[in-house]
Amino acid sequence: MSAQVSILVPTYEPDPAHLRQALDSILEQTFSNWTVLIQDDESASDVESMIQAYCKDPRFSFRRNAHRLGIGGNWNSCVHGTGGLYKRRTM
Repeated sequence: MSAQVSILVPTYEPDPAHLRQALDSILEQTFSNWTVLIQDDESASDVESMIQAYCKDPRFSFRRNAHRLGIGGNWNSCVHGTGGLYKRRTM
């Protein structure tokens, strides 16, 4: 069964404590049918090592952009990285 909720966490030079707090908050939720995509926008800091323990949970995944996309580009890349779960609504 696929996840009902995709949680997108775009990062760029995150404060490790703030990132851990955000990810811990997700783990503390009572609803558990979700996936998390953490996507880094080519930070100089090692974001992958910051979140390594979380990625032991198969609901977490990590990607790093090959080059800097900026805030909007990184967000759009996150949306497209949800594996097709994002559906565009038309009115």
